[in-house]
Amino acid sequence: MDQAALRSALVHSRLRVATVPNNYNFRALLAQTVTGRVKILHAHGELQRISRTINASTGIRLYTPRPEDIYGFRPKALPH
Repeated sequence: MDQAALRSALVHSRLRVATVPNNYNFRALLAQTVTGRVKILHAHGELQRISRTINASTGIRLYTPRPEDIYGFRPKALPH
């Protein structure tokens, strides 16, 4: 939502735009489901630990960020 100028330029161009699945654009600050191996990980924190955690299996799974693995911004706890 912070790339309005880019979106406008793309809409007015002849480029084709494709959305990639989250295992190619995985944001470790958000709770989310993922299937397959995460290949591109976005986060400020313990990237090796996050990567080992999220790629411990490749089936469909729920990832919940651990505050101790994230630097700076701390994710909010999920409601119980």
